[in-house]
Amino acid sequence: MPDTIFVPIDFSAFTDQQLRLAKNWAIWLDAELRVVHQMEDPIPSLASNAIRHQIHYENKRVISQEWFKLQSEIFGENGKVSFEPISQNLIKYLEEKTQNSSESLIIMGLKGTGKLEQIFLGSRVTEVVERLDQIVIAVPKTKTEIIPKKLMIGANPKYPFNIEQLNSFLDKIEGLVEEIMLINFAEENDNLLDLENYLNEIKSKIKSHAQISTRIYTGDKFKNEAFDEFEAAENCYLILQKGGRTFKDKIFRKFMINELVYRASIPLIIIP
Repeated sequence: MPDTIFVPIDFSAFTDQQLRLAKNWAIWLDAELRVVHQMEDPIPSLASNAIRHQIHYENKRVISQEWFKLQSEIFGENGKVSFEPISQNLIKYLEEKTQNSSESLIIMGLKGTGKLEQIFLGSRVTEVVERLDQIVIAVPKTKTEIIPKKLMIGANPKYPFNIEQLNSFLDKIEGLVEEIMLINFAEENDNLLDLENYLNEIKSKIKSHAQISTRIYTGDKFKNEAFDEFEAAENCYLILQKGGRTFKDKIFRKFMINELVYRASIPLIIIP
């Protein structure tokens, strides 16, 4: 069975960009695209069952029309994309659809006018990552057609590293990746030699024909160095693994994703 890419959308101004990137990933992975929208019917609390059904079907009709327009503009006659408006909770839907599959991928858009705390904390992206053991790609609103030519992979000896999951993902995009950089943001009391040895150990286990290097960011100015390098990178994705601690803690306290993803507009891939 081919890979399946689930794309939850909300028909906001950023949905077009999200779908265009998802289209590219479907081509790269030869995957089926399943676009899903959680409906929110504006039903008055005292409405009768007949009125509730009428509002629901009218809402579904309007949503379907919006989808057909997007489908025509973005996919044309592509037969590998389907659309499903759902009434149930999105997370439960994704749990049910992916529970027996290790070949699914979920692409979610990041949107907002503030910092990533306002986007991630309490958001569906966080909940999807924490509750589902699937690869999730979180895309900033400014990115639409980023080819994964360069991968920056965060690694820390304090947290387990699922090398098998990483190699499985790399195998799927082997023909696209040209450069891999294993990175670590050193803390004040970290032993740099131990970190270097750890990154080299991970490096030796990565199965890829891409050029592989390591980078440890240190010192008082390491944040600016990291920001500048990420911002200048083209066709670059940042990869993190879900790990044992919560997604929110790992991102915001250890990898400063607020700036790396939002400010530098780097798409984020989270691997279980």
